[in-house]
Amino acid sequence: MPSRASKSTIDRETDARFWAQTGYRVGQRLDPGDPVDRAMAEVWRDIWSKVKREDQEGRLVLTYNHPDAERGLADAEAASHAVVAHLEAAARSPDPESAAAHERAAESAAAVASSAADAAAAIQPPTASPSMAAAAAAAAAAAAGLLPPAAAALPAGHPAEIADRAHVPPAEDPPRPHAPRPAEHPSSDPPEPARSAVQDQIAVAQAASAAANAARQHERAAAGEAHPEGAVSPRAISDIRQVATRIARSLSDPAGAAVCYPDGGWSAPRFGSRREAEAWFAHLTETPDAFRYAAIFDRADPAWPASVREAFGSSSAIGVRSPAQEAESPGSRAGLVYAAGAVVLVLGAALMLDRGRRNDR
Repeated sequence: MPSRASKSTIDRETDARFWAQTGYRVGQRLDPGDPVDRAMAEVWRDIWSKVKREDQEGRLVLTYNHPDAERGLADAEAASHAVVAHLEAAARSPDPESAAAHERAAESAAAVASSAADAAAAIQPPTASPSMAAAAAAAAAAAAGLLPPAAAALPAGHPAEIADRAHVPPAEDPPRPHAPRPAEHPSSDPPEPARSAVQDQIAVAQAASAAANAARQHERAAAGEAHPEGAVSPRAISDIRQVATRIARSLSDPAGAAVCYPDGGWSAPRFGSRREAEAWFAHLTETPDAFRYAAIFDRADPAWPASVREAFGSSSAIGVRSPAQEAESPGSRAGLVYAAGAVVLVLGAALMLDRGRRNDR
């Protein structure tokens, strides 16, 4: 089955799982020129290939825009910055007591960062491979001129063994995690400054902890403590793409789009060219809270009838009601109702999106 999720969706989901399940440089993109980042990039690429396979097999669960994951990763990133600030202040301080106070504050911030990343990982399917993380940590230590960290051997039958065995050469070469952002999500952020010696030391320490962090996620999932429900369930992903494709097939223009809004309503903008559609998509996706799903289609593209771009907006789940449920609901509509020249479409009894349903799981 061909992949349906856009490259940006796969990349975002990979970033979220990598940061949450390893705790490594949360919120920061990996730098190909940094030897520690280069070692950890292998873990990122392995997660990417697994996320890609989940999508190809129709079982992808998105977590990158889940409120719990967003909050956990944001808190972990902020706490990580605090760790750096306190350790750098400790290194500069001529007063031993002040330096010691900064070190204690850094230790507390590191605990907060670890806990926050772990909270984000709790709603994700365990994906990071502990064995790959351990190998990356050894390579990172060697690059920094340090002895490799002592890696605790996982007991026989550990749940993480499944993830380790799941690593197979992907059908297509995973991208480098530092590749430029897709055109539909241009970044206005300034270039990141060169990393300090303290940041490099923290990175090596985080790499050394990544294997244990990854193993813990597998243990938690096996014990039934994790809830990898994500922001959009596999069924909803499949159903909403079917609706979007149905809308696209109804359009006669060279390029078109389908957008689902928070209230369950749809719109179907039409464009005279792919360039026009791409520009519209880039503008729309700058405000993800304004929509739940958006995709553009191009009849001339080899991907047709699949979308050539898609994005999941908002942190709300996209709930799908069954025909039986819809039949019991007052005010249900039969068929597709076209309004304002096929610009606004409301789904009928065959497939109705729950209006206003929020993901509070």
